[in-house]
Amino acid sequence: MPLFRKKPPKRLTLEAQLRTLAANGINLNPGRTVDDLLISFPRERFESVPYELLVIMLGSEVESRPCGRHFTDFIYTFDAECIEDHGDYRAQLRPLTRIAGGDLPIEVIRDAIDVDAGTARIEFTLDDRPHKFEPTIYDDWFDCQVISWLDTLLTSRDSTRRYFILDNSGDQNLVVLCTTPHLITKLVKATGLQFHRTN
Repeated sequence: MPLFRKKPPKRLTLEAQLRTLAANGINLNPGRTVDDLLISFPRERFESVPYELLVIMLGSEVESRPCGRHFTDFIYTFDAECIEDHGDYRAQLRPLTRIAGGDLPIEVIRDAIDVDAGTARIEFTLDDRPHKFEPTIYDDWFDCQVISWLDTLLTSRDSTRRYFILDNSGDQNLVVLCTTPHLITKLVKATGLQFHRTN
């Protein structure tokens, strides 16, 4: 169920949006700047609909060299139509656990995917114990129950963090935050965005 939201302002400077996010637990990584964001979209796009595009972009990488520079370590944005072959779930698990802030130090990640046969399997080690999950195949769509599984593992390790997914993030985008319920409630009230849990 979506969390309570207030109506966002009609227009807000990009800098003001970033200050609000930082006050509610979503900080830019060191070295990331407004100019990095403006490589992808003009200022007008960010400011005409406050927070929505910004949060989506913060889960991405800077679109200039050198590659691999994340805007923040609290959000991950990816194309949900991404499951086609072996290695595709493994590729998504790495950033999904990165945004857990060290609370899910998984190791030895393996997967096996056969879209035609309708089967998939994920395996990894956590706290020296093996864990396995079998996602459901929906053509090439990522199974969000994988995020529910990771959320359950966070709970089992007494982490205060949980996974939340942004509503209205586009036709194919999945925008995932990993933070505490307290901070997500503050974020919703401050920005007007909506998030939901997968379990």
